[in-house]
Amino acid sequence: LEQGNIDFIANLRYWAGHPGEFRGLFPRLRVSPIKPWCNATAGYSVRAMSFDEALDTINKVVENERDSHEFLYFRVAGPWLPWPQKSYVDEAMEEYKELEYELSRPDEYVRRDLHDF
Repeated sequence: LEQGNIDFIANLRYWAGHPGEFRGLFPRLRVSPIKPWCNATAGYSVRAMSFDEALDTINKVVENERDSHEFLYFRVAGPWLPWPQKSYVDEAMEEYKELEYELSRPDEYVRRDLHDF
């Protein structure tokens, strides 16, 4: 997060954060469920005004979900995140769209690197 990444997947088996808490004004509204990504079985959007507040919120969610899930996807938003902000999900979706476009072009020859054999 400190390097501009706005999303990540947490492995709850190895997550060693302290027990967190929901902080700030209307703290429960700062966390909302979102669609999971990759091997995560649940996802959460976290909005926070500082890195510490985001980490506390993430730790609280991890503490609550540790028995239910092994992997959680988090997407974090806040004014403290440095620019340029990078999203692994957005980058993967762009790559997927480019690949889908390449595969859908009927006038092109079949390229070996775009297909599994």
